[in-house]
Amino acid sequence: AEKGNWTCGGDVVLDLQYAHYWTDDARPMDLGLIVGLGIGYEQSGLKTNDSTAFTKANVDYTVVAKDIKETDHQLQLEVPVMFSLIHDNGLFFNFGPKFMIPLYTPYKQTVNTTDTHITAYFPETGITIQDNPVTGQYTGQQPTEKNGIQFNINVMLTAEIGYEWTLKSGNSLGLGAYANYSVFNTFKNATNSEGLFNLTAPTDDDKAHLDVLSATHAYADKLGYFDAGIKLAYHFNFPKKQYKEFRSNKLF
Repeated sequence: AEKGNWTCGGDVVLDLQYAHYWTDDARPMDLGLIVGLGIGYEQSGLKTNDSTAFTKANVDYTVVAKDIKETDHQLQLEVPVMFSLIHDNGLFFNFGPKFMIPLYTPYKQTVNTTDTHITAYFPETGITIQDNPVTGQYTGQQPTEKNGIQFNINVMLTAEIGYEWTLKSGNSLGLGAYANYSVFNTFKNATNSEGLFNLTAPTDDDKAHLDVLSATHAYADKLGYFDAGIKLAYHFNFPKKQYKEFRSNKLF
C-alpha cells in the first residue's frame, strides 16, 4: 500500500474432494489427480493514519484522522484441480491450481472520531477554527461500498504437504500444512494522491460534509491473495478391488 499497513486476517475452508491414484505395488510412491469443491470465508484489512490539506471555496482545510481501520471479508468458492503424490508410508504432497470465485464481499470501515479533526483557515481574515459544525465536523459517516473495486475470478497456486494414518476401518486421517498464492491481482486501482477525505464546502443553506473514502481504494494499486494454515482431512479409501465389488453390487 502507498500509505498504511496491511493487517493479517484469517480464513476457514471446508472442502469435498475426490482423488484418483494410479497405483503400482512395485512403486513406493503413486501419482494422483484431485478435483473437488470448497467453500471458504476470509478476512483481512488495512490500518492507516492520514493528514490532508486542500482548499475549498477559498478556505484552507486540514483534515487529520488517526486509526482508520478497514476490513475486507470474502465468501468464496474454490475449485481445485491438483496433482498428488502419496508414499506408501503415508506422506503426501499435493500441488496445482485452484480457481477461486468470490460469492459475497462485505466491507467495513471504522474511524476514531475522537482523533479526527477538521481545521478551517480563512486567508482573508486570518481566522482559524476547528471542528466547527458549519465549516466541517466529522460525525461518523462511513462508506457503504468501495467504488471502482471489482472482485474477479482468481487462480491460486496451491501446495499441501502432510501425513495420513490408516485406520482400522481402512480409511485414513490426514494432517498437513497448506499455502495458497494468487496468480492475478484481486483488483487493481489507480491510487488517489488527494487522500482519503472528500469534503463538501458549506453553503448558505447547508453545513460542510466530510466523507472518509476507502483506504484500500485510495492507497492500494493492487491486491493479491496469500494464505497458509493447517489442513485436517478424513479420507474414505476405495481400493480398486473394493471399488469393483461396490460397482458390481450397484452401490454406486
